[in-house]
Amino acid sequence: MGLWSALHKVRAGQDRVLTDGRNHGHCLAPSGAWSPDSEWIVYDTRSDAAGQKFDGGAIQCVNVRSGQVRTLYRTRNGAACGVASWNPRRDKREVVFVHGPENPTASYFYAPHQRRGVRVDASAQLRRPKWHREPEMDAKAASAGVADHPEGAEVERAMPSGKNARGGEPVVTSLVPARWPCRNLDARDLLGPQFTDGALRGGTGDHQYSPDGALVASSYVDGVLLRNQASGAYGRVETACVCTAVTTLDGRGGVEVDKEEHPRNHDGDGWTVVATSHEDAPRVGSDEISNATREAWIGARGYRRAGNGWVGRALAFLGEVHTGNSRAPSHLELFVLDLPAKPRDLRLSERGKPLSGSDTARPQPPPGATQRRLTDTSGRTYPGMCVGPLEKHGHEGPPSPRAGAGKSGGSGKRKNAGPKFWPRSSPCGSRICVVAMDDMCVPQLYLVATGSSTPARLRQLTDLPKPGVQSAFSWSPDGAHIAFVHDGSVCLLTVPGDAVHRGADGDGGANDDGECDGEDEDDALAKLMEQENAVGGPDDRGRKRRVKRLTRRRTGEAAPQPQGVTFSPCGKYVAYVRRTSASSSSRDPAPGTTVAQGTQSPKSPLESERNGENTDLFYNSDDDTEGGPKYFNQVCVVGIEVVLRQPFRLAAQIVGTVATVLCGFVATDLAKLGVGAVRDGLRRRRVEMLRKIGRRGRGRGKQLRTDTWQDFQREYERTGRRLEKKPKRPAAAKGWDDFKREYER
Repeated sequence: MGLWSALHKVRAGQDRVLTDGRNHGHCLAPSGAWSPDSEWIVYDTRSDAAGQKFDGGAIQCVNVRSGQVRTLYRTRNGAACGVASWNPRRDKREVVFVHGPENPTASYFYAPHQRRGVRVDASAQLRRPKWHREPEMDAKAASAGVADHPEGAEVERAMPSGKNARGGEPVVTSLVPARWPCRNLDARDLLGPQFTDGALRGGTGDHQYSPDGALVASSYVDGVLLRNQASGAYGRVETACVCTAVTTLDGRGGVEVDKEEHPRNHDGDGWTVVATSHEDAPRVGSDEISNATREAWIGARGYRRAGNGWVGRALAFLGEVHTGNSRAPSHLELFVLDLPAKPRDLRLSERGKPLSGSDTARPQPPPGATQRRLTDTSGRTYPGMCVGPLEKHGHEGPPSPRAGAGKSGGSGKRKNAGPKFWPRSSPCGSRICVVAMDDMCVPQLYLVATGSSTPARLRQLTDLPKPGVQSAFSWSPDGAHIAFVHDGSVCLLTVPGDAVHRGADGDGGANDDGECDGEDEDDALAKLMEQENAVGGPDDRGRKRRVKRLTRRRTGEAAPQPQGVTFSPCGKYVAYVRRTSASSSSRDPAPGTTVAQGTQSPKSPLESERNGENTDLFYNSDDDTEGGPKYFNQVCVVGIEVVLRQPFRLAAQIVGTVATVLCGFVATDLAKLGVGAVRDGLRRRRVEMLRKIGRRGRGRGKQLRTDTWQDFQREYERTGRRLEKKPKRPAAAKGWDDFKREYER
């Protein structure tokens, strides 16, 4: 891979706007937005231009190649939906997303503890003809619960994308059933004292399929504990913290609950358990946590843990630990949750630790789920990991990056706007990338060794100027690059020295005992990054630059949004969201048109700008918003191309030209030889034919017909003159002499 990286480089391709929602916005999930075949991108619709209101009324997907839009699901009765992700299995075209309560009331409305996961099969919608066009939705139709038709059906007009497909006749409209088929992922049981095992008592969100599609991870908030704690009738009630839930789809059936005892109870297709362990008052300096958030799957097939062998299923999450510091009493650390290798083992429970919990206690994790702390950042200037936007505080100095259960920096509520960061594992599972603050209070990317036996150290991967990392990020399928937003552009980071390919074949660089060739994975990562100078950022001109712009720099409302920036499974595209005007303009191209890559920004001279690849003028999109049309979030993709570096590219072109010329000469000679061989074959065939005619004429005597004899004479004279004049080959001349002697005799 070192030679490959030396000879090749990554170049940005076309930057295209796929959607054309003139009256509503679009929002991507932080992961799982791409279908397994890299053809479709799933998203939810929002009524506001910025996409901050969770009031989506539809789940749609758009085709990357043709721009076709398909509606997969629409809510009814005031429910909201969003944050959709695909099942990674190619044989299952299904999508999972968050679904809010139907018929919301003043006491039961959309909230983290009053939502659920829903699955929908997208096969029927994706089989529609190519000329089918979805109806346009305004801001009202894009929000929840307003798409209901009074007669119980919705009418969608299917029109071809050019001339009418039926010779001028209007295309027949198609009726879509009012109740879109969907299945609940997790069951819900809200009334005790005996709760149902495999069912939850609250809401789930941010659903993510495991790489094999057998499990679904999600965040969970217990609604029963919140209700009983507010009532005060149950005495001491455990805190309803944010947990990590895992739903198994092992084919052994779902969970059925009594839907008559509570109107909000419902069945589920999977068996759901709370997989993390929590404490109401964690001990200071211990590994006990009070909240668990931002979960993500580790590796395509798990990871190798030092001394414990291979772990096939595992999750990385951020746990809130307590430090006892008055300024920042708690912060987030990286944890690893090891799950049983067989999904059916999640149905087991220990005596005295019920999976369903009680009226005053949280549900307990199954015995096969173990969690361990992976990092210890208490000694850093700004300890902890970043998960959300920062806020201003009354105390002096920059804010703390702690952002756990609804806070950022210790006090005050966290705003809904701004980037949200998830830890992401490399495809081989040996590394986890997180976002943390550097000494200048700028969010940067860091690498952590997954299989380290001791608390791993953060290895700084970027050294970006302010504002640093501005969005969620994702790994490329080969683990060589990371895509994120920085300085108004979608940027591509080359991971130093193939740090994630160490053990990409599944062994993690370890031996049979689980040890990493005699050294800890954390130490191996440190040596590797020191060799490759991993800390070098875009402003450090004395070091290698690995940050490259994929799109031109945009500011204001047209800047890329801090939502999901995700690689396609094929690694050729990066999907992101940015705000574009409802009507196309000279600065904002129409959907499907090419946008020039990059701009030369004086604030952040990145690698592509230093090499002179980005020659566009500085683009300030604020000028377009003054008195212009309203902007909405649109789904965009930018292509990624791998090309040879200079002067290797020129050398390859010269070698290719020389090889083409030589191949032309060789082909010409071969063609001449082939033509000569065909000509000789035809001559020999004609001589043989004349021999047969002569023998037949001698045997029959006077019975030979005149026309046959005349034909023979004509052929004899014509062939004889041609061959006697200039015989082309000795074999042909010999054949003519034999034929002449035989005929005259």
